[in-house]
Amino acid sequence: MDAMTKLRDTTMPEITMEVIVGQTNGFEWIPSFVVDCATERGLSSAVRTNVCYDDVQSAMRSEGVLVYAINPGEHLGQPRSIIEGAIAGIPLVVPDHPAMRLLVGDCAHFYERGDADSLAAALAVAFDSPYPAHDRLALAQRIRVEHSSAGVFEAWAGSLTDAFLDWRHDTGAGRDGGLIRWWNTLR
Repeated sequence: MDAMTKLRDTTMPEITMEVIVGQTNGFEWIPSFVVDCATERGLSSAVRTNVCYDDVQSAMRSEGVLVYAINPGEHLGQPRSIIEGAIAGIPLVVPDHPAMRLLVGDCAHFYERGDADSLAAALAVAFDSPYPAHDRLALAQRIRVEHSSAGVFEAWAGSLTDAFLDWRHDTGAGRDGGLIRWWNTLR
């Protein structure tokens, strides 16, 4: 939230930023925690919680950058939202961690967890100079191969990639008038 405040107030005031928290399973306290954090910083209007899966996917396919924010010291695992963002071909801003580099290679913008300045800088670069679409599509293909199981994942992955291609064709992706979607894992 601190990076979001910094971006709103100084670096990228023209960008609409939104925190999306999908429906939680076993972490029902997260939506109210995120709303409280946002309210403390004057960002409550930028938060949507308990968003259904289809709406999260629609937002992911139609917007500019996916930011995966996670508290320092939390286990990263293999976050599905990063896999989904990579397959959708959108620019990624993720924690600088060996697990993330293994997952997305160099085709992401990295930040140091717990450092709002690092996150703000990575996000500004992602908007100003995103990796070329062909690099993001190559990452999408690699992720599809590595994480798909026959019939379960492939149709969904294909629709995300197709949506990205349609969006790139129809819009000029870039910083002006863009929208940043934030996904948070807080425990």
